[in-house]
Amino acid sequence: AYFCKADPETRSEKIAYLLFRGVMQAMALFIQGGTAVILVFSFDSGLEHVRTLQFTVIVGIFGYRLAAVFFQNLLAYDTSPHRLLTLNDAQALRLNNSALVFVGFLALAIGISVWVGTLGLDLKSEQFFMIFFSLAAMIVEAIIVFLRRADVASILLGPGDLDAKWKPRIFIARMWHVIAILYFVVSFAVTAIRISLEQPNAMGLTNIPLLALVCGITLYGAALLAIEWTFEHRGKKITPLPELVGESPDDEIMETSYDDRPLVPQKSYQSLVEKAAGILVSALMIWWVFLRWGVNLSEPGSVLNDLWEVMLILFMSYLAYESVKIGIDRKIEEEGGDMDFTPGDEGGAAGASRLATLLPLFRNFLLIVIVVLSSMIVLSELGVDIAPLFA
Repeated sequence: AYFCKADPETRSEKIAYLLFRGVMQAMALFIQGGTAVILVFSFDSGLEHVRTLQFTVIVGIFGYRLAAVFFQNLLAYDTSPHRLLTLNDAQALRLNNSALVFVGFLALAIGISVWVGTLGLDLKSEQFFMIFFSLAAMIVEAIIVFLRRADVASILLGPGDLDAKWKPRIFIARMWHVIAILYFVVSFAVTAIRISLEQPNAMGLTNIPLLALVCGITLYGAALLAIEWTFEHRGKKITPLPELVGESPDDEIMETSYDDRPLVPQKSYQSLVEKAAGILVSALMIWWVFLRWGVNLSEPGSVLNDLWEVMLILFMSYLAYESVKIGIDRKIEEEGGDMDFTPGDEGGAAGASRLATLLPLFRNFLLIVIVVLSSMIVLSELGVDIAPLFA
């Protein structure tokens, strides 16, 4: 029942339904694909080019239908009560159709390229076909991105008041299509050069990031389900997503509590864990993409490795401060102090207890300590001698 609720109340129930449905659909596709492969072997004609064509068609159709399953559950165009993104029915359907057009064209282009490779053409002809289909894919990608720029911007902005959004987030939502189109153009140019130079993995500049995006979204969805389920069964606050009406993204988020304790008005441990999961999944996908491109971020001594370690240190410092800050803010609320402290405040509201007065000072002191220690570790990782600082 938890995986099949027609009218979910929490985000975990929505994610559970979509993941369960997606897994069932993927399993059915694997069974169908396996059956098709068995039939190909059973009625094998013995001709290599015919067998290659058959397997290419099977893989192409399987990949297309698997992508259709992914987008159906990501956008939930057919089940609005389970939709997680800030989209109405029309927007979700438009995005789904556009995504399937692109995936279908990409599968067709890759399939034709593989088929052309079996015809025994000379190297220049094969390179011409690969560059041509790469150009066609870039044009289709750019057109789809431009046409659906507003729908994706709605997803990036999410629900709520636009004036309350983080300014860089608003900038990305407004300019994401320009960034994406520029990336497609640059990736095509690099791909064409790599094909001309006969370098391996020439098509990976475009395909690998798209695959990483799909895997990252799926992994993050599974992580959110585990986090929601854990906090729900521990009696923590669950925050369902808003139900969208029309195209308005401004519906208020309804909060529900499973106990009689007052809700914490600031960040909760659940939101912190969710944000950490998102950062970790993003970092894992970025590391994998660079690895597939032939760049190992974990290789000691490189500039990228130093930058990677610095980002890891900053991430751990952020988690440490936010975790302690949440605990202190909760204690301040229990003591009756004012939650709206900023660095430099020297006391709580009128009538606050002595502990509520001292806790904000301790929180600010802790922030200074974490910043100093993190800075020293970062400088040490960058090769700066910090020993004189202790002299």
